[in-house]
Amino acid sequence: MAYSATVLADSVTPRGHRILSAEITIPRMALCDLNTHRILSRNGPSSRAIPLAKKIAEVESDPYVPEVFYRATPGMEGKEPLVGAEHDAARDNWLRGCVAAVACARWYQENNVHKQHGNRLLEPYSWQRTILTATEWSNLYALR
Repeated sequence: MAYSATVLADSVTPRGHRILSAEITIPRMALCDLNTHRILSRNGPSSRAIPLAKKIAEVESDPYVPEVFYRATPGMEGKEPLVGAEHDAARDNWLRGCVAAVACARWYQENNVHKQHGNRLLEPYSWQRTILTATEWSNLYALR
């Protein structure tokens, strides 16, 4: 899976108000940032509702891996990308975390622990499909 956005509906009222709905695919860990925008109406599946075996298979076949890793700096986001061997080491470590999370989730599945616990372990490595509807998009675009 990869980042994507598909417009599902786009219309304008007689008064000139535009409303647009789109299905997006983003890393599950970005959903909390998206949810801070109250002007968006959104709907997507809860990770607690998805069978654990299905979520494990999704993460094993197509985990989310950041394309860029950043050097630690003060603030909410990095500015200096890691390159070369440093980037490769960060990516390898991310994938080791993914393998460990899958192993822990599989243990929950094999030991009859509810899917809500195992699926939460897999969220950093999962993709999320969500439908968004809004009449105002410029603020979201300006922030991201």
